[in-house]
Amino acid sequence: MNAGRELLFSIKRACERSHLRALLGTGVTGGCVCMMALMVLLGPSVFAEGGFNCLTNGDFEVESAENTVLPAAWFPFTSKSITVELSPAMVKSGARGLKMTVQGVKNASQGLAQIIPVEGGATYVFSVSVRNSKESPLSKGAFGTLYIEWKNSSGKEISRERSREWDMSLSRMRWESFSVTGKAPRDATQAAFSIAFYDGQRGGVGMCFVDEARVEVK
Repeated sequence: MNAGRELLFSIKRACERSHLRALLGTGVTGGCVCMMALMVLLGPSVFAEGGFNCLTNGDFEVESAENTVLPAAWFPFTSKSITVELSPAMVKSGARGLKMTVQGVKNASQGLAQIIPVEGGATYVFSVSVRNSKESPLSKGAFGTLYIEWKNSSGKEISRERSREWDMSLSRMRWESFSVTGKAPRDATQAAFSIAFYDGQRGGVGMCFVDEARVEVK
């Protein structure tokens, strides 16, 4: 491992493990600050080495200081209410992951997102592992998907990419991988990587579990 990668991984470990709680306790998304510093210091090419995960708290092991049922470094969005939470009920790795439950409202939407710096022209792969609930599986049109929303330096959306959907056909017995790959527009400086969940036109039923979110430079 060269000096650049050694520095990269040592800073990443500091951000996500020993210092993440303290940084996020200040009300600042410390992981994003660290990621921006890494991008400036080392350049995006280093991120492509060794399957480096550009997300902070992609394993959902650390809770937010402001709301302990939500993961640190991620922000929620919703059309009505948030029924996404950290849970130990079903995990692929670690002690907990995300449990996403329908809101019980027709066409309702919700989810979690994380904004990180990107380099225009670089290709990014956003992936998660998803599993259906055995006790309350998805039905009546409920579904989830991933988005990459490319933004310019002013935070205005330029364009977006979308993954295939997961729905009632999602396995209850094994984890399935979902991903979306996109090339950042030349004028993109940041991107929102979103895990979205929809009730659908019939007001869906059920829940699913999400774990191991990753963003890698291809």
